Amino acid sequence: MRMGCVRIASFVLLFSWAAVPLAVAQDTKPAGGPRLEISATEWNFGEVWQGTPLRFEVRLTNTGDAPLTLEPKSSCGCTVPTRPKSPLAPGESDQMVISYDAVRRRGPAHHTVTLTTNDPQRPTVVITVRGTVKPVYEVSPMENLTFGRLFRDAEETRRVEIVNRYVDRMSLRIRSGVDVPGFTLELKELEPGVRYELSARTRPPLAVGLIRREVVLETGLSVLPEMRVVLFATVQPPIAVSPDKLTWPRNLVSPLETVVRVLHAPAQPVRIVQARPTHPAIAVTIRDVGPGASAAAQPVATAPATRSTEPVCTQEIVVHLPAGVSAPESGDVAIELQTDANDPAYQKITIPVRVVGTTTAGPRPPATSPAGQPVP
Repeated sequence: MRMGCVRIASFVLLFSWAAVPLAVAQDTKPAGGPRLEISATEWNFGEVWQGTPLRFEVRLTNTGDAPLTLEPKSSCGCTVPTRPKSPLAPGESDQMVISYDAVRRRGPAHHTVTLTTNDPQRPTVVITVRGTVKPVYEVSPMENLTFGRLFRDAEETRRVEIVNRYVDRMSLRIRSGVDVPGFTLELKELEPGVRYELSARTRPPLAVGLIRREVVLETGLSVLPEMRVVLFATVQPPIAVSPDKLTWPRNLVSPLETVVRVLHAPAQPVRIVQARPTHPAIAVTIRDVGPGASAAAQPVATAPATRSTEPVCTQEIVVHLPAGVSAPESGDVAIELQTDANDPAYQKITIPVRVVGTTTAGPRPPATSPAGQPVP
């Protein structure tokens, strides 16, 4: 009897399960829209020598049912991706090539390329770029020939040592036609194929201004056929003024006194023999100061110099600007300095005085003729 009850209960349970309608299966198909499929999200180029060409291809496919937009952006200028086709139609693919600059970049690499898309599931995809670039050469004590600040008559020399770190020997030489005006370049071989000394010597008089020139050296190596050492220098004029321009506000209520420092090379003293403003309302006074009482901004040179590169101030020009109502209605004015410099280019220096703004309310002083009589 007990066995029969079990059979009846099993039958009822089976019947009850069969009577329950089957649940409709969930639709696992993703919602419509663009879908990005990418072949790789990491590029590890391992350990390579400097100058090795490095390229990596990434395949991009739109597996969705709507156009896919793609916008790449690199974290560094050394890692450059090509721009893939955008938008990609459903089912369409394209290649994006990532290149790495192993010529200028040495040492460990850890950069990224970020793809921005309109795929709601993957709005951004980051591709990591890793590896190590071994240097073919080393330059010491600095990477460049840095002179810093110089005067026109400076006689200075800078040297760097170049050491070959590659498995093959170098045959280093300065490329034919390389010339840096005002400097003499020389390359010496200290140890055949391994150690070299590159020097640059000034040839005065130097041209005033910033000098930045690349010295191209041919290595004789297939992996890195050439290398570059940059020569830096800032050549100062034999005489300069600081500030080199002034401002005269038209809304100036009270007179203003400004001091202009006259700077010159220590070995070439220069005197201001006359200072003349081009507007009669401006007054100027020349006064002497103690040697070294004032100097220009701090030098940028990092290497020692045989002579001082600091300009010296032994004179100042005191400029008295009256209230702005005395400023001319239009046009700017200037202060003209006459010097005893040997160089004709620096015997006359002009300090512009720029008139700015609008005049404050109030009567303007009457204009006067050269004889001092009011002009009607």
